Amino acid sequence: SPSTIQHRINFSARKLFYDKYSKVDSPQIECRCEERIAEEQRRCRDAIARVERDRDQQLTALNDRLSAAETEASDLKQEVGRLRGVAETLRANAEAATRAHREAQEQVGELVAQLSAAREAERRERETAAATADLLAATKLELQRFTEAPPPPPDPRLDELRKELVLLRTQNKSLSEAQEELQAQILTRGVEEGRSLLDGVSGPLVATNSLAHELSQMSDDELDGSDTLHSIELEKLQKALKEQQDVNVQLRNYIDGILLSIVENYPQLLEVKYQKQPSETKS
Repeated sequence: SPSTIQHRINFSARKLFYDKYSKVDSPQIECRCEERIAEEQRRCRDAIARVERDRDQQLTALNDRLSAAETEASDLKQEVGRLRGVAETLRANAEAATRAHREAQEQVGELVAQLSAAREAERRERETAAATADLLAATKLELQRFTEAPPPPPDPRLDELRKELVLLRTQNKSLSEAQEELQAQILTRGVEEGRSLLDGVSGPLVATNSLAHELSQMSDDELDGSDTLHSIELEKLQKALKEQQDVNVQLRNYIDGILLSIVENYPQLLEVKYQKQPSETKS
Protein backbone atom coordinates (compact mmCIF):
# COMPACT_ATOMS: atom_id res chain seq x y z
CA SER A 1 0.00 0.00 0.00
CA PRO A 2 1.16 3.67 -0.34
CA SER A 3 1.52 4.11 3.48
CA THR A 4 3.77 1.07 3.77
CA ILE A 5 5.91 2.29 0.89
CA GLN A 6 6.22 5.72 2.43
CA HIS A 7 7.16 4.25 5.81
CA ARG A 8 9.87 2.16 4.23
CA ILE A 9 11.19 5.16 2.33
CA ASN A 10 11.31 7.27 5.49
CA PHE A 11 13.06 4.52 7.37
CA SER A 12 15.63 4.09 4.62
CA ALA A 13 16.24 7.84 4.42
CA ARG A 14 16.74 8.14 8.16
CA LYS A 15 19.04 5.19 8.27
CA LEU A 16 21.08 6.55 5.40
CA PHE A 17 21.17 9.94 7.01
CA TYR A 18 22.32 8.57 10.35
CA ASP A 19 24.97 6.45 8.72
CA LYS A 20 26.33 9.34 6.67
CA TYR A 21 26.25 12.11 9.18
CA SER A 22 26.87 10.24 12.40
CA LYS A 23 30.14 12.17 12.92
CA VAL A 24 28.82 15.72 12.12
CA ASP A 25 27.56 18.29 14.63
CA SER A 26 24.06 17.81 15.93
CA PRO A 27 22.43 21.16 14.87
CA GLN A 28 23.83 20.97 11.42
CA ILE A 29 22.92 17.35 11.23
CA GLU A 30 19.37 18.00 12.29
CA CYS A 31 18.98 20.81 9.73
CA ARG A 32 20.33 18.75 6.96
CA CYS A 33 18.36 15.79 8.14
CA GLU A 34 15.13 17.74 8.04
CA GLU A 35 15.93 19.05 4.57
CA ARG A 36 16.79 15.59 3.48
CA ILE A 37 13.66 14.22 5.02
CA ALA A 38 11.54 16.91 3.36
CA GLU A 39 13.14 16.19 0.01
CA GLU A 40 12.69 12.48 0.47
CA GLN A 41 9.07 13.01 1.49
CA ARG A 42 8.53 15.14 -1.60
CA ARG A 43 10.08 12.48 -3.75
CA CYS A 44 8.02 9.84 -2.01
CA ARG A 45 4.86 11.84 -2.58
CA ASP A 46 5.79 12.27 -6.23
CA ALA A 47 6.52 8.57 -6.51
CA ILE A 48 3.28 7.74 -4.76
CA ALA A 49 1.39 10.12 -7.07
CA ARG A 50 3.04 8.53 -10.08
CA VAL A 51 2.22 5.06 -8.78
CA GLU A 52 -1.39 6.07 -8.11
CA ARG A 53 -1.66 7.66 -11.55
CA ASP A 54 -0.21 4.54 -13.12
CA ARG A 55 -2.53 2.44 -11.02
CA ASP A 56 -5.55 4.53 -12.01
CA GLN A 57 -4.52 4.42 -15.66
CA GLN A 58 -4.06 0.65 -15.47
CA LEU A 59 -7.40 0.26 -13.70
CA THR A 60 -9.08 2.45 -16.32
CA ALA A 61 -7.42 0.49 -19.09
CA LEU A 62 -8.38 -2.78 -17.41
CA ASN A 63 -11.97 -1.56 -16.97
CA ASP A 64 -12.05 -0.51 -20.61
CA ARG A 65 -10.64 -3.86 -21.66
CA LEU A 66 -13.13 -5.62 -19.38
CA SER A 67 -16.02 -3.64 -20.86
CA ALA A 68 -14.74 -4.33 -24.35
CA ALA A 69 -14.34 -8.02 -23.48
CA GLU A 70 -17.86 -8.15 -22.02
CA THR A 71 -19.25 -6.39 -25.10
CA GLU A 72 -17.32 -8.76 -27.34
CA ALA A 73 -18.54 -11.73 -25.30
CA SER A 74 -22.14 -10.51 -25.65
CA ASP A 75 -21.62 -10.00 -29.37
CA LEU A 76 -20.06 -13.44 -29.59
CA LYS A 77 -23.03 -14.96 -27.75
CA GLN A 78 -25.40 -13.27 -30.17
CA GLU A 79 -23.27 -14.40 -33.08
CA VAL A 80 -23.23 -17.94 -31.71
CA GLY A 81 -27.04 -17.87 -31.47
CA ARG A 82 -27.29 -16.50 -34.98
CA LEU A 83 -24.85 -19.08 -36.29
CA ARG A 84 -26.81 -21.83 -34.56
CA GLY A 85 -29.98 -20.57 -36.25
CA VAL A 86 -28.14 -20.44 -39.57
CA ALA A 87 -26.84 -23.96 -38.97
CA GLU A 88 -30.36 -25.21 -38.19
CA THR A 89 -31.66 -23.47 -41.30
CA LEU A 90 -28.89 -24.96 -43.40
CA ARG A 91 -29.56 -28.39 -41.90
CA ALA A 92 -33.29 -28.07 -42.65
CA ASN A 93 -32.49 -26.83 -46.16
CA ALA A 94 -30.13 -29.76 -46.64
CA GLU A 95 -32.80 -32.21 -45.52
CA ALA A 96 -35.37 -30.53 -47.77
CA ALA A 97 -32.90 -30.62 -50.66
CA THR A 98 -32.27 -34.31 -49.98
CA ARG A 99 -35.99 -35.04 -49.98
CA ALA A 100 -36.47 -32.96 -53.12
CA HIS A 101 -33.59 -34.79 -54.77
CA ARG A 102 -35.08 -38.15 -53.83
CA GLU A 103 -38.52 -37.09 -55.07
CA ALA A 104 -36.95 -35.76 -58.26
CA GLN A 105 -35.21 -39.09 -58.78
CA GLU A 106 -38.52 -40.89 -58.26
CA GLN A 107 -40.23 -38.54 -60.71
CA VAL A 108 -37.42 -39.10 -63.18
CA GLY A 109 -37.95 -42.84 -62.81
CA GLU A 110 -41.68 -42.43 -63.38
CA LEU A 111 -41.05 -40.18 -66.38
CA VAL A 112 -38.62 -42.72 -67.80
CA ALA A 113 -41.24 -45.45 -67.36
CA GLN A 114 -43.89 -43.22 -68.96
CA LEU A 115 -41.50 -42.42 -71.79
CA SER A 116 -40.89 -46.11 -72.37
CA ALA A 117 -44.64 -46.79 -72.31
CA ALA A 118 -45.24 -43.86 -74.68
CA ARG A 119 -42.58 -45.16 -77.06
CA GLU A 120 -44.11 -48.63 -76.92
CA ALA A 121 -47.57 -47.15 -77.55
CA GLU A 122 -46.15 -45.10 -80.42
CA ARG A 123 -44.59 -48.22 -81.89
CA ARG A 124 -47.90 -50.06 -81.65
CA GLU A 125 -49.70 -47.06 -83.16
CA ARG A 126 -47.24 -47.04 -86.03
CA GLU A 127 -47.77 -50.74 -86.58
CA THR A 128 -51.53 -50.22 -86.43
CA ALA A 129 -51.27 -47.27 -88.81
CA ALA A 130 -49.15 -49.33 -91.20
CA ALA A 131 -51.67 -52.19 -91.03
CA THR A 132 -54.52 -49.71 -91.54
CA ALA A 133 -52.70 -48.18 -94.50
CA ASP A 134 -52.21 -51.63 -96.01
CA LEU A 135 -55.87 -52.45 -95.42
CA LEU A 136 -56.90 -49.11 -96.92
CA ALA A 137 -54.74 -49.74 -99.97
CA ALA A 138 -56.25 -53.21 -100.36
CA THR A 139 -59.74 -51.74 -99.92
CA LYS A 140 -59.00 -49.09 -102.54
CA LEU A 141 -57.82 -51.76 -104.95
CA GLU A 142 -60.92 -53.82 -104.25
CA LEU A 143 -63.13 -50.74 -104.71
CA GLN A 144 -61.30 -49.90 -107.91
CA ARG A 145 -61.94 -53.40 -109.22
CA PHE A 146 -65.61 -53.05 -108.34
CA THR A 147 -65.86 -49.64 -109.98
CA GLU A 148 -64.05 -50.79 -113.09
CA ALA A 149 -66.18 -53.93 -113.35
CA PRO A 150 -69.21 -53.73 -115.67
CA PRO A 151 -72.51 -52.95 -113.91
CA PRO A 152 -74.76 -55.92 -113.20
CA PRO A 153 -77.86 -56.40 -115.33
CA PRO A 154 -80.96 -54.64 -114.02
CA ASP A 155 -83.14 -56.71 -111.73
CA PRO A 156 -86.74 -56.98 -112.97
CA ARG A 157 -87.96 -56.87 -109.36
CA LEU A 158 -86.33 -53.47 -108.80
CA ASP A 159 -89.31 -51.50 -110.15
CA GLU A 160 -91.68 -53.53 -108.03
CA LEU A 161 -89.58 -52.92 -104.93
CA ARG A 162 -89.46 -49.20 -105.70
CA LYS A 163 -93.25 -49.07 -106.02
CA GLU A 164 -93.62 -50.91 -102.74
CA LEU A 165 -91.15 -48.50 -101.13
CA VAL A 166 -93.18 -45.50 -102.35
CA LEU A 167 -96.36 -47.12 -101.03
CA LEU A 168 -94.78 -47.82 -97.65
CA ARG A 169 -93.51 -44.25 -97.42
CA THR A 170 -97.02 -42.97 -98.18
CA GLN A 171 -98.49 -45.22 -95.51
CA ASN A 172 -95.84 -44.14 -93.05
CA LYS A 173 -96.58 -40.50 -93.77
CA SER A 174 -100.30 -41.12 -93.23
CA LEU A 175 -99.59 -42.89 -89.95
CA SER A 176 -97.33 -40.04 -88.85
CA GLU A 177 -100.00 -37.46 -89.68
CA ALA A 178 -102.60 -39.49 -87.82
CA GLN A 179 -100.29 -39.80 -84.85
CA GLU A 180 -99.60 -36.05 -84.83
CA GLU A 181 -103.31 -35.32 -85.06
CA LEU A 182 -104.01 -37.69 -82.21
CA GLN A 183 -101.28 -36.10 -80.10
CA ALA A 184 -102.77 -32.66 -80.79
CA GLN A 185 -106.19 -33.91 -79.70
CA ILE A 186 -104.71 -35.37 -76.53
CA LEU A 187 -102.92 -32.14 -75.65
CA THR A 188 -106.06 -30.03 -76.21
CA ARG A 189 -108.45 -32.28 -74.32
CA GLY A 190 -106.22 -32.60 -71.23
CA VAL A 191 -106.50 -34.91 -68.34
CA GLU A 192 -110.26 -35.48 -68.43
CA GLU A 193 -110.06 -37.17 -71.86
CA GLY A 194 -106.79 -39.04 -71.11
CA ARG A 195 -108.36 -42.23 -69.78
CA SER A 196 -110.91 -42.36 -72.56
CA LEU A 197 -108.11 -42.04 -75.10
CA LEU A 198 -106.31 -44.89 -73.38
CA ASP A 199 -109.46 -47.00 -73.60
CA GLY A 200 -109.81 -46.03 -77.25
CA VAL A 201 -106.25 -47.03 -77.96
CA SER A 202 -106.47 -50.32 -76.07
CA GLY A 203 -109.42 -51.39 -78.25
CA PRO A 204 -107.63 -51.02 -81.60
CA LEU A 205 -104.55 -52.54 -80.05
CA VAL A 206 -106.47 -55.67 -79.09
CA ALA A 207 -108.10 -55.72 -82.51
CA THR A 208 -104.74 -55.38 -84.17
CA ASN A 209 -103.33 -58.22 -82.09
CA SER A 210 -106.30 -60.43 -82.98
CA LEU A 211 -105.96 -59.48 -86.63
CA ALA A 212 -102.28 -60.34 -86.56
CA HIS A 213 -103.16 -63.66 -84.89
CA GLU A 214 -105.74 -64.44 -87.58
CA LEU A 215 -103.30 -63.55 -90.34
CA SER A 216 -100.68 -65.72 -88.70
CA GLN A 217 -103.16 -68.63 -88.52
CA MET A 218 -104.22 -68.02 -92.10
CA SER A 219 -100.63 -67.90 -93.26
CA ASP A 220 -99.90 -71.18 -91.46
CA ASP A 221 -102.93 -72.87 -93.08
CA GLU A 222 -102.34 -71.53 -96.57
CA LEU A 223 -98.54 -71.62 -96.65
CA ASP A 224 -98.38 -75.01 -98.38
CA GLY A 225 -100.83 -74.04 -101.12
CA SER A 226 -99.63 -70.48 -101.85
CA ASP A 227 -96.74 -69.39 -103.97
CA THR A 228 -93.65 -67.46 -102.93
CA LEU A 229 -94.97 -64.04 -103.97
CA HIS A 230 -98.05 -64.38 -101.82
CA SER A 231 -95.88 -65.35 -98.84
CA ILE A 232 -93.74 -62.27 -99.32
CA GLU A 233 -96.79 -60.00 -99.46
CA LEU A 234 -98.22 -61.69 -96.39
CA GLU A 235 -94.96 -61.17 -94.52
CA LYS A 236 -94.95 -57.51 -95.51
CA LEU A 237 -98.52 -57.14 -94.30
CA GLN A 238 -97.62 -58.78 -90.99
CA LYS A 239 -94.62 -56.49 -90.71
CA ALA A 240 -96.84 -53.45 -91.31
CA LEU A 241 -99.25 -54.68 -88.65
CA LYS A 242 -96.36 -55.22 -86.27
CA GLU A 243 -95.16 -51.67 -86.92
CA GLN A 244 -98.69 -50.38 -86.27
CA GLN A 245 -98.73 -52.31 -82.99
CA ASP A 246 -95.40 -50.75 -82.03
CA VAL A 247 -96.78 -47.31 -82.89
CA ASN A 248 -99.85 -47.98 -80.74
CA VAL A 249 -97.67 -49.12 -77.83
CA GLN A 250 -95.48 -46.04 -78.18
CA LEU A 251 -98.60 -43.88 -78.33
CA ARG A 252 -99.95 -45.52 -75.17
CA ASN A 253 -96.62 -44.98 -73.39
CA TYR A 254 -96.58 -41.38 -74.58
CA ILE A 255 -100.09 -40.79 -73.21
CA ASP A 256 -99.16 -42.46 -69.91
CA GLY A 257 -96.11 -40.20 -69.70
CA ILE A 258 -98.28 -37.12 -70.28
CA LEU A 259 -100.73 -38.23 -67.60
CA LEU A 260 -97.93 -38.98 -65.15
CA SER A 261 -96.35 -35.58 -65.80
CA ILE A 262 -99.71 -33.85 -65.24
CA VAL A 263 -100.28 -35.83 -62.03
CA GLU A 264 -96.84 -34.86 -60.73
CA ASN A 265 -96.88 -31.20 -61.80
CA TYR A 266 -100.60 -30.23 -61.90
CA PRO A 267 -102.52 -32.40 -59.40
CA GLN A 268 -105.11 -29.64 -59.03
CA LEU A 269 -106.53 -30.60 -62.47
CA LEU A 270 -107.40 -34.04 -61.14
CA GLU A 271 -109.02 -32.46 -58.09
CA VAL A 272 -111.17 -30.33 -60.40
CA LYS A 273 -112.14 -33.45 -62.35
CA TYR A 274 -113.07 -35.35 -59.19
CA GLN A 275 -115.10 -32.36 -57.99
CA LYS A 276 -117.01 -32.23 -61.28
CA GLN A 277 -117.86 -35.94 -61.32
CA PRO A 278 -120.09 -35.93 -58.18
CA SER A 279 -121.96 -32.86 -59.41
CA GLU A 280 -122.57 -34.54 -62.77
CA THR A 281 -123.84 -37.71 -61.06
CA LYS A 282 -126.24 -35.66 -58.94
CA SER A 283 -127.65 -33.93 -62.00
